[in-house]
Amino acid sequence: MRGESRASDAVPSLRQWKFGDKVAYKSMLSNIDSLRQHWGWLLALGTLIVGVAAMIITPTATLATVLVLGWLLICSGVIESIYAFQARKWEGVFLHLIAGILGVVIGLIVVTHPVAGALGWTLLFASFLTVIGIFRIVAAVRMKFPNLVGRPSTA
Repeated sequence: MRGESRASDAVPSLRQWKFGDKVAYKSMLSNIDSLRQHWGWLLALGTLIVGVAAMIITPTATLATVLVLGWLLICSGVIESIYAFQARKWEGVFLHLIAGILGVVIGLIVVTHPVAGALGWTLLFASFLTVIGIFRIVAAVRMKFPNLVGRPSTA
């Protein structure tokens, strides 16, 4: 029993970490260096795990995303309002101030009502993507048939 080493002997104690056990410190650094070499794989694995978890618990992931976007709106609104006060001599100060206040108000609405915020974000993205799709179709038709609509013939 005396000659055997236990698994708990391999783990450094708090006192060893606190007072700088160089062996434990070097082994910790070598572990970090080996992780740095494989950061891409760790990122891919983390993304895969978070993505699968989000697909399994979709309502929770949706609410979490809406809350994060709401807080981002609040923070950006505050920063925009601060910038409006810093750039007083510029003509667009009023626009920055309105955008900042609107960002804070909409962010607070989204954070306090996340389900309605999720529906709002969904409708906003759907309408945005619909408009973008229509513009792409119109642009494709105009490129394919340049003389079809809108340009008078030079005859």
